[in-house]
Amino acid sequence: MHRSLAIVFLGAALVITGMVTADAAAPAGPAKIGFVDLERTLLETPAGKRASTKFEQSLKGKQVELDKKRKELEKFKAEFEKQRSMLKPDVIAKREQEFNERTMELQSYFMKLQNDLATERAQLIQEVLKLAGPVIKQVAQEQGFSLIVDRAAVIWASDALDITAEINKRIK
Repeated sequence: MHRSLAIVFLGAALVITGMVTADAAAPAGPAKIGFVDLERTLLETPAGKRASTKFEQSLKGKQVELDKKRKELEKFKAEFEKQRSMLKPDVIAKREQEFNERTMELQSYFMKLQNDLATERAQLIQEVLKLAGPVIKQVAQEQGFSLIVDRAAVIWASDALDITAEINKRIK
């Protein structure tokens, strides 16, 4: 019985301690919320520009490879259509099957490239956010903000709450 009572008191003490700690960490007065336009940060800062340039180079390389494979498929189809009237039905069926397989391979390759590009973009954004995070925290603390969110998540806000320009000045 004493053990159960001790556990109840310990649990109550932990809850009360958590509440006191949460109250101590809460800012005095109403919370001040601001936002950062991370897309602008990607476009305007040197780090964002480097990331965008790197992404564009990767995109161009992948586009060249995709175009090459698409042209090969078009060439295969054009040659097949030229020869079609002279081919036996079983050869036509084989070539149509091969064309369909190549088309599916090209579609799969395209989807893979899209996924690769999305992953690369996310990684580049993360690199910029690693630089921006501490700067955002510093500016938020200096200006008394309790919460900073990405502009993309905001439906409406006063421009006075936008700290993007200050963030962008400080990111190298």
